[in-house]
Amino acid sequence: MLFCSLQLSSYPADQTSLSLSSLCDLCPLPGYFGRDCVDACHLNPCEQVSTCVRKPSSSHGYTCECGQNYYGQYCENRVEKPCPRGWWGNPVCGPCNCDISKGFNPDCNKTSGECRCKDNYYQPKDEDTCYPCECFPLGAHSRTCDPHTGQCPCKAGVIGQQCNRCDNPFAEVTATGCEVVYEGCPKAFDQGIWWPKTKFGRPAAMNCPKGSIGTAIRHCNDEKGWLPPELFNCTTVSFTQLMKMNEEMHRNVSRMDGERAKAIVRLLHNATNHTDSYYGNDVKTAFQLLTRVLQYESQQTGFDLTATRDAEFNENLVRAGSAILDPGTRDHWEQIQRSEGGTAHLLRHFEDYTKTLARNMRKTYLKPFTIVTDNMIIVVDYLDTSVPEQASFPRFHEIHEYYPKDLTSSVHFPQFNTRPQEVPNKVVEASPSVEPSHTDAPEEDHTLSNKSRRHVESVAPLPVAVVIVFRSLGQLLPERYDPDRRSLRLPSRPVINTPIVSTLVYSEGSPLPSPLDPPITLEYTLLETEERTKPVCVFWNHSIA
Repeated sequence: MLFCSLQLSSYPADQTSLSLSSLCDLCPLPGYFGRDCVDACHLNPCEQVSTCVRKPSSSHGYTCECGQNYYGQYCENRVEKPCPRGWWGNPVCGPCNCDISKGFNPDCNKTSGECRCKDNYYQPKDEDTCYPCECFPLGAHSRTCDPHTGQCPCKAGVIGQQCNRCDNPFAEVTATGCEVVYEGCPKAFDQGIWWPKTKFGRPAAMNCPKGSIGTAIRHCNDEKGWLPPELFNCTTVSFTQLMKMNEEMHRNVSRMDGERAKAIVRLLHNATNHTDSYYGNDVKTAFQLLTRVLQYESQQTGFDLTATRDAEFNENLVRAGSAILDPGTRDHWEQIQRSEGGTAHLLRHFEDYTKTLARNMRKTYLKPFTIVTDNMIIVVDYLDTSVPEQASFPRFHEIHEYYPKDLTSSVHFPQFNTRPQEVPNKVVEASPSVEPSHTDAPEEDHTLSNKSRRHVESVAPLPVAVVIVFRSLGQLLPERYDPDRRSLRLPSRPVINTPIVSTLVYSEGSPLPSPLDPPITLEYTLLETEERTKPVCVFWNHSIA
């Protein structure tokens, strides 16, 4: 029985003038059809990404060589990807390795393995994290946002990346667009909180944003509308345990000791290391706990110092301090310093603690250390000024980890007698009252020698130097100046334009000259170099602040 084996559905449009009978008439040549023996491959019988190849030995005189992932006589069937969800590759499957904690879909491209964002997420350019679109349903046309900017498709009159605001401060977003509210402030979204419609002159109190606890306040002004939200009293979840510990010590429910100090600084480092931005109560809690720890440790001696029992104590302490001294916390410090000592007290407490470390360094066998953070560098080390390159701290050429270039201020100590000196032998007369030791050894002389013994006194120890560099402290200290300016004329708008450097030298041996002669040299890096004139060296006077 003869039949036409050509797939008619793929017959090109420009050949439709041929009749079905003419195609199906037998042609004596394999791979050709019709009375005119039309080449089957010219009729494009193969589907998808494939190639028609004449092959006289085949049953139809031609074959379809299918592209990847297709099969069948005409390559009409698609091969389902063999890899399960979360895997990719062909023929061997491998894991996608897409970080779902950064907003990526666990399932990647089956061919390339490339990760993609979850549905309704976007990924800014040059970033490795996807963020939720969070389009406001009433103000946006859909939940999908721009894959790179995160901009949601807003309805007419609605603004904001998430389409949750109106350009009129007295209007609120509704299903039909923005509508003006006349009797008060409209329902509005700000700082992660939906503020309810509120009458003029009244405050609104709401729970703090997601990921924090406490109460946020916002006032409705009859002239300006909504004022900026007040979130100072919010506390990030990572700081809640620390806040509880601080409150217990404030009420004398618990007291500071070495173990508690170690636990506090470990929790502080963990909390600050896992928090991108701080609320006011985060900074206040950290400041008060650091103050308690530093005050307690400054009163300890010898092996009662927690640093002698915890190798990570000093680093946790400095990193926590550095975190809350970030320039981004300036507004919080301004509010804290209205009622507390704030940054000036924190400076004093770090100075007192490092002085205690210097006094106890030799007797506790503490190793010299340099701790480098984004906003602080602390050096506690033995000082040998007889070697010039060893008489400067910090020694930045020995620091291998990253540090901001704004921190590159240093202290150069003068040359003074810090080298251990060998003391001449002293003749020490043996006491005649000392009883001779008795032993059975026959060769030992049991009589007390009348000869003098010679002892060499221990050499004088090297002094210990402490240098602390605060990168951002100058912008956080309260703007208080000595009212007696007879010895110093400040410019009209003074600005702290360098890091703040604190240093001390402690000597267990012979006392050092005071003041050191020649004087200690401090080398500063200017934070701003443009439009700056009349540099003046100043210091913070704790006694009058």
